[in-house]
Amino acid sequence: MIRSYIYSVANGTLKEESDLKKLARELRNKKTTVWVDFEEPTKEELETLRSVFGFHPLALEDIIQGSQRPKVEAYEDYVFIVAYGLDDADKAEQMNIFLGKDFLVTVNRKPIPKLNEAFERVKKNPIALKRGHDFLAYIVLDTLVDSFFPTIERMDDRLDALEDRIFKESSGKEVLEELFALKHKIIAIRRIALPLRDLLNVLARRDFDYIKASNSVYYRDVYDHLVRITEMTDSLRDLLSSTMEGYLSVVSNNLNFVMKKLAAITVILMLPTLITGFYGMNVANLPIADHPLSPEIVTGAILATAIGSYLFFHKLDWI
Repeated sequence: MIRSYIYSVANGTLKEESDLKKLARELRNKKTTVWVDFEEPTKEELETLRSVFGFHPLALEDIIQGSQRPKVEAYEDYVFIVAYGLDDADKAEQMNIFLGKDFLVTVNRKPIPKLNEAFERVKKNPIALKRGHDFLAYIVLDTLVDSFFPTIERMDDRLDALEDRIFKESSGKEVLEELFALKHKIIAIRRIALPLRDLLNVLARRDFDYIKASNSVYYRDVYDHLVRITEMTDSLRDLLSSTMEGYLSVVSNNLNFVMKKLAAITVILMLPTLITGFYGMNVANLPIADHPLSPEIVTGAILATAIGSYLFFHKLDWI
């Protein structure tokens, strides 16, 4: 699907255009700001990127293959940016951006719902497009980066909930599984945020002529957001490690308690067993064997050792 916005600097109007021939004419118009977005492009639409826009085959190959590291590459008439945003399932999706002096082209192989917010920002404030294509690129990058914050906040809340469950008797293997799943998600976001932060640092330094000095401050703002995101993921990672250590400590304490209980039960049963085993031997002249109250005495000894050992271990809080 192709959607585009064309802003006329001369009369301040914003219109949508999907006809490729008209788009090609607008690209040659120096008095317009053109943003073309390719969402889930077909083979024919990908061919348009080469035939109409003349993008380099290596950049197109990065789009087709996907799973590229966040980066920025300079070509003769544009820069190619690989960034990432999160979809509704908190899965990272690659966003490809071509920024030139006369155009902005974004390509995403899978839908990124957060990108719709960028389009809404453009619709509500079309005069912002007067700042140029580099400002448009800032809007896209800012929207993508902001998509990380709700996800991180949800992970933080989830981690707090897991911490509460750890000290409940009902917590078990499923808690550990959720902790590991959360750990993998934090690591995945951090692996994206770190190179994305470096990418924004390069753009904010204006290493490329396509970003005006007046707009570089906005890129620094996005860079600051990414610094905050990496700090939040680092904090979450440390907190998660502490939570996992706490979980393992609880499991170890529970295991120790079970072992104590088993040891106490073993001793309680062992003493009566020794007595019954001793008097069960077929040997003459056993102590009090000939006493008329020997059954009562042996039974009393069995009960006394069992009850005494139970009270002893109960006082130690083993049972």
